[in-house]
Amino acid sequence: MILFAIALQASIGTAFANVAVQSLFSNGMVLQREMPVPVWGTGAANEKVTVSINGQQATGTTGANGNWTVQLPGMTAGGPYTLTITGANTITITDVYIGEVWVCSGQSNMDMRMTCTFAGCYLNNAAAEIAAANYPLIRSCNVPWAPNKTPQTTVKTSWLVCNPANVPVFSAAAYFFGREIFKGLDSTVPIGLIHASFGATCIQTWIPRADLVAGGFSAQVATFEKGGLTGTHDPYVGFNAQINPLIPFAVRGAIWYQGESRTWGEDTTYRTLQVLLINSWRKAWGRNLTFIVTQLPNHNTSNNWPLVREPQLQATQMLANTGLVVTIDIGDTGYIHPHNKQDVGLRLGLAALGIAYKQNVTYSGPIYDKMAIEGNSIRLFFKHTDGGLKLDTSTATGWTAPFEISANGSAYSTATAKIDQDTTLLLSSSAVTAPKVARYCWSANPKASLYNKGAPTALPASPFRTDAPAITFAVNNSSKPIDAKVRSGVNLSATGKGISGLPVIISFEIPGNSVQNVRLRMYDMRGQLVATLLNGNVTPGFHEIKFNGFKASAAGLYICEMASGPNLSTRQTAVLRLK
Repeated sequence: MILFAIALQASIGTAFANVAVQSLFSNGMVLQREMPVPVWGTGAANEKVTVSINGQQATGTTGANGNWTVQLPGMTAGGPYTLTITGANTITITDVYIGEVWVCSGQSNMDMRMTCTFAGCYLNNAAAEIAAANYPLIRSCNVPWAPNKTPQTTVKTSWLVCNPANVPVFSAAAYFFGREIFKGLDSTVPIGLIHASFGATCIQTWIPRADLVAGGFSAQVATFEKGGLTGTHDPYVGFNAQINPLIPFAVRGAIWYQGESRTWGEDTTYRTLQVLLINSWRKAWGRNLTFIVTQLPNHNTSNNWPLVREPQLQATQMLANTGLVVTIDIGDTGYIHPHNKQDVGLRLGLAALGIAYKQNVTYSGPIYDKMAIEGNSIRLFFKHTDGGLKLDTSTATGWTAPFEISANGSAYSTATAKIDQDTTLLLSSSAVTAPKVARYCWSANPKASLYNKGAPTALPASPFRTDAPAITFAVNNSSKPIDAKVRSGVNLSATGKGISGLPVIISFEIPGNSVQNVRLRMYDMRGQLVATLLNGNVTPGFHEIKFNGFKASAAGLYICEMASGPNLSTRQTAVLRLK
């Protein structure tokens, strides 16, 4: 098999004769099925290393620095097996299963355990849930919080079998997510949950330094490195300590629950960071990880949470193979750690089943698509109206009124909502005779009322406003154009056949009336520049670029990056797959 040298591995000297394996590889672990599985560690220079499991074997040789990586072929689900690493010595890892592996990250609402130790924190029905948590094919490991300015390559962790004795230290959201996909995969596929989160961390904590700098946040990085930030607000230190050591461990994807803490702005800045995080993890792993974002729930806070929920939504609209889990109806009014993690996990699981595993389930609630003004009413159109729309009329105008309309975008009035033609809403208000814009659940602690009628469960609509910042860049590589209508009504699309050697069309819009400086580049997943497609002033309006530079052998993932505005400080990215 092919031997890969890992430049970021710890520089353990060649005096060590015994072979060692990264600590993620330990008793009770789960390996990812149906994709190549890297196994790596250290040993003496030029030492032959052989890794075997269930009749599969890979052999390589350590480099001059003592680091080694071998790659097992993709395998089907099963176990228990024994993983054997042989060099000058032999390491035997037992009770190993092959199944589905996910990274579970974010801040305290992901870090909240089944037995919660936060002040005032508890899980609904905790005792019964723990007593019933007997799923020996679900395994989890907790990666400890140890922030570091230097990328780390090892972690101190161990895998735990899901049973009533061990599950109290499982992340609650991760456990219920794992339970949902386990059941959805017919309770036959083992599930591995790598939990790497920490309370109060900001999103930039989980993004690599190089990507923050390249993404336009060099000033914030410099402030930190001069001693200007503290603890959980520091950039890249969480990625270095908890995510970097996991790479290149084979995983299906990641679930993400963060947003309560932020120090680098909100609205489009947070959207940029969320997109940057997803793309940076995909680049680090070298594959298009499925990424599912948990949107902030309802909570009685003075912080402007709508301006975090919106970029969480828009980030998933900008990037393929992503999902949004809406929790606007299951938060806690007075406590930042909602006690209902069961429904959080359920919805995360449905998103994974629908997106990663292509099952025919409702995995998203209604997502606002477009609007039309009809006299003194506004008609709203939605995506993901599975089974049709439904309104909880007991809450449609109660508590903080969820539907509002405005004639000028600043003064809003409560609106009456009516389902029309099963999949659209008509909004009207006697106080607004010439409405122009509308919004839904646009407050920190609204009472959600809009759902679809999906199966196996109805799901809530994401909060939205019809005058949201436009998503002005979209790319897709499929057999037909995607419909990516932005708030201005302009259609954006990027098309290709999904096959290397055929052209890709990238289209975008320059809003307003002013010429803008735009740079459009394409990178491979190693971060190497493939092509600069555009670099200079661009007039307002719709533009389309065809890229013919791919060779027939150029299959893989690519990142398209558009930088615009003063000093090219506004950046948007998207992942492109060629088969």
